[in-house]
Amino acid sequence: MSARHQEIRLNGSFPLRFTIVEDLKYPPHWHEHFEVIYIIDGSIKAVIGNNSYEMQKEDILFISPACVHYFEAFGAKGSKVLVIRYSRLFLQNIWIDRKNEAKFFELFERNTVFHRAGTSAAYKPEKRIENIIDEFKSKKGFYREMVKAEMLLLLAGLHINTALISVRRTEGEKNVADLLRINGVFEYIDKNYTGKITLAEAADSVNLSAYYFDRLFKKTTGLSFGKYLTSYRVVKSEWYLANTACNVTEAAFKAGFNSIQTFNRVFMKTHGCTPSQFKAKQ
Repeated sequence: MSARHQEIRLNGSFPLRFTIVEDLKYPPHWHEHFEVIYIIDGSIKAVIGNNSYEMQKEDILFISPACVHYFEAFGAKGSKVLVIRYSRLFLQNIWIDRKNEAKFFELFERNTVFHRAGTSAAYKPEKRIENIIDEFKSKKGFYREMVKAEMLLLLAGLHINTALISVRRTEGEKNVADLLRINGVFEYIDKNYTGKITLAEAADSVNLSAYYFDRLFKKTTGLSFGKYLTSYRVVKSEWYLANTACNVTEAAFKAGFNSIQTFNRVFMKTHGCTPSQFKAKQ
């Protein structure tokens, strides 16, 4: 698992997928489809580039294509999250009044989070989402049309009732090209994360100068190479702590950390608990 291009195949005739995830945590990654994250219960931390969001129950996050993002645990309760993925094809035949078209599609072209705390008490977006899931599961006649209708109602209601926070992003097509250009470095990290990896070595793995690679990586992913590498190693250490008999020191070194002090500090910042406390919960 890394920030490489994540390919998810969606049905060509109806390119939409629903997944419910318990305790959502995922390292930096990107993909060419759109994604909606809905917090059913608990809380998570979502990071898109340099922007971080602490999301609570009933918050909704729209993620546009070609944006590197990742999810971390936040709070002691854990989380239950609905993930909706859809391709551009899903949007092509959706009907909307031309007067509101630009405002409507703004949601799909920008990363946007809707906080439940800023929503009218009378408006319940969760009802729309429940209807979407029910229609999708039932597969009854006209279910595709019903799903699209519910998506329209969800988005229109959010525009009317909710405070909107948006984040800056680069143009999608250009970002995809740049991400593909550095994609090889993610494979290089997969194979070499247990040892020392320098910026120069990472740059060389994709045939770029260290100076150009450093700038391109930060511009494209929103993260410095060092920060990404540290995040990747934390995710690996978490796996060792949760799925093996490794103690904290063993997990740290297996994940590529050469300092226990650094590992404990970074892990605490990421998870809100020490590695020992994390392992004790498993």
